[in-house]
Amino acid sequence: MTIFLLLSFLLLFWRAKIKVNGFMLDEYMSRGNTNTIKGFFLLLVFLSHFKGYVKLNGSLDMHYFIVNRYMGQLIVAMFLFYSGYGVLESLKRKKGYVDTMPKNRILKTIFNFDLAIILYVIVNHILGRVFDKKVILLSFLGWEGIGNSNWYIFAIVILYAITWISFKAFEDKHFAGILATTVLSVFFILFMSRHKQAYWYDTVLCYVAGMWFSYYKKQIEEFVVSNKASYWFLVIAVGVCYFNSYPYRTEIVGAQFWAVSFALLIVLLTMKVSFNNKMLAWVGENLFGLYILQRIPMLMLRHYGLAAYNPYVYFGVSLIVCLVIGYGFNKFCGWSYKKIAK
Repeated sequence: MTIFLLLSFLLLFWRAKIKVNGFMLDEYMSRGNTNTIKGFFLLLVFLSHFKGYVKLNGSLDMHYFIVNRYMGQLIVAMFLFYSGYGVLESLKRKKGYVDTMPKNRILKTIFNFDLAIILYVIVNHILGRVFDKKVILLSFLGWEGIGNSNWYIFAIVILYAITWISFKAFEDKHFAGILATTVLSVFFILFMSRHKQAYWYDTVLCYVAGMWFSYYKKQIEEFVVSNKASYWFLVIAVGVCYFNSYPYRTEIVGAQFWAVSFALLIVLLTMKVSFNNKMLAWVGENLFGLYILQRIPMLMLRHYGLAAYNPYVYFGVSLIVCLVIGYGFNKFCGWSYKKIAK
């Protein structure tokens, strides 16, 4: 697994551009760069999920497990951060965007997710995996899982709904809208902490952090370029927050600080380093299908003995199948939702 981890990093840094003097302010939040970052972390998510389907005892595997234990839920932090950033950018630039959120964000995500759930129901039936009917019904809402990754979809749908409610209430008053989104997100975290495991909510404020970053982006960039020390001051300040919150990452508040500071460190890094990698950008662009369906090839191929035959071949074939079906699923979802939502 360590080899695949190193290959992921190699792919990320392949032909990366570094600007020692100055900053890449025109690139660091571009679609190509953010999709590349998301694509890289999606590979880490794939690795994290895959380890639950095999027994890996090789000496090289141990290095990966150390990294994985340290990273934990941070591998999804950038998904949430960039989502929050993108939503506020759209709210700022597109008049009436808030009115399109139920259709283009909330219902579309639920529709795509439920199509994936149908696939999981079929796969589980083929494999003879039996789930309680109540669990299956709740899985369509994301509250339960039937082999799929559901917590992230549940969280992002709620965050979209919270954003819509907040900005419908405050219209073009962006500061008030973000503040309301922040407060409601905190209540969501507290609610989830009483009903679900920590991974359901410990990165949620990354979404809100992305919105605040969008709101103060101009001021942050002006501060960064104001003098040579400004950028490094921010790096050190955020880094101190990151390392100091690490011991408290299992607590509600500490986990949020840890995740948000990690996301901000990645953003600060991309101000200096451009990761516009076409292969990873493609993965990030097709995030939904590749994320939500990646367990299907793992389940199917393990059932038919490939995991027992060779775990590394199992990994490679699972990844290839995931890329193919994830891309096809995204295309089908886009086509079918357009037909229904007309």
